[in-house]
Amino acid sequence: MKRIFTFFLILIFTILSYCSFPERKVPPHRKAIILRRMHLPQIVIKDGTNHQFTFTNKIAGFFVGNSHRYNTSSFEGWTVNEVHIFQDYRIFKNGRELNRQNIRLFRYLPFRSERVYKDGTLERLTLMDSTNALLIALKAPHADDYYELQLTGLKFKRDALPGPDVPVTIRKIQGMEGKFLRIDYLPARKKMNLFLLRLVNSASPDTLKPHYLAHLDTLILKRQKRFRRLLNQYPFRIKNQRLQNALEWALISMDALVTHQ
Repeated sequence: MKRIFTFFLILIFTILSYCSFPERKVPPHRKAIILRRMHLPQIVIKDGTNHQFTFTNKIAGFFVGNSHRYNTSSFEGWTVNEVHIFQDYRIFKNGRELNRQNIRLFRYLPFRSERVYKDGTLERLTLMDSTNALLIALKAPHADDYYELQLTGLKFKRDALPGPDVPVTIRKIQGMEGKFLRIDYLPARKKMNLFLLRLVNSASPDTLKPHYLAHLDTLILKRQKRFRRLLNQYPFRIKNQRLQNALEWALISMDALVTHQ
């Protein structure tokens, strides 16, 4: 019993020796540490190994995806209020599909995921907070490149993919009375081609209002700030950077379990 107590005592002192907890009044020479905390942790995969990831919108929606392959199971994809909206999406560039096995790297951040394809295309996936909306942004390597989107789990015809020729696509959602999935294609906005997927109450194909586009930028920034605010609420510092990153990801994962329905 005495040996066990001694072991735990040594373990506690070891952990404390690695940790440093800043005071509320931070002296000038420690401001650089606070600035470093503004950078969110990220996971970069370059070896082609597939990893599963999850995003939540903090209410009743979540997206489960895979880094290097397409979703195949029934629980993967986008789900809202326990209704499975679609399983996955496929991207076509200039009429040819971009295969996820042909990506240079996959980057996972708390607020979005990124794929960099071997042809130079940058793909970003963001699930908006507190609203049923999902954004797929594509940065083209050439100005004349165009993109189309195909969803699996919904009946989208190959000749009617959301894209330059079909700027607005609306489909009725099975299992959600009076709800529709609307996809807006927004070409070359801030050098990014955008596919905005939203659950709406109307099947009207009216164009997006300019103020909503500004609101979209606000939602993206708000999501990033939420994770920075979360980490700043628990300003622990550990000398071992790998352990520091692990603790930050653990905190972010626990926060994802708390929803506001």
